[in-house]
Formats: sequence, C-alpha cells, structure tokens
Amino acid sequence: MHITDVRRTAPLATADAGGAQTVPPRIALSFKRISSKGKTMQTATRTLQDNALELKGERYVGDPLRYEKALVDAWVAKEFGVARL
Repeated sequence: MHITDVRRTAPLATADAGGAQTVPPRIALSFKRISSKGKTMQTATRTLQDNALELKGERYVGDPLRYEKALVDAWVAKEFGVARL
C-alpha cells in the first residue's frame, strides 16, 4: 500500500455556522494485491473518507491519528474481508 495524500481530522471554525465543525479525515492511497506466488492480482486506488468520525477511533484513544487509523482499519476490513481488531 502506498499512501499518496492524507487530510487529517481538524476543527473548522465557520463564522456563518456560529461555531466549529469537524472536517473528517480523508486518505488517498494506491495498493497492489499479490498472490502467494508473486503474481499481481489487483492494482487499484482508493480515497477513504468517513463523515461519521465521531463514532470511530475508540481503539486509539489518546492517539493524535486515532481517526485516521480507524479509517484505515475500516477500509482493510471492508476491502479484504478481514475482521476488525
């Protein structure tokens, strides 16, 4: 996996909204699936984003990258059929 861009979770102050909103994390990546015999099975790119980030990240409490890590965890589980840890 090659991560090509990361937009971290951040508060966004908006004058018209009367307060801060949270910008969800976004990660752009490319990956290659390779068989046990070394044959390329799939090459693809993905852009990961989760607008419900407040509900995620409990596993990494206190980690400044907790939402980004939770986003990657969820993608791996969905893309590769791996149970979430």
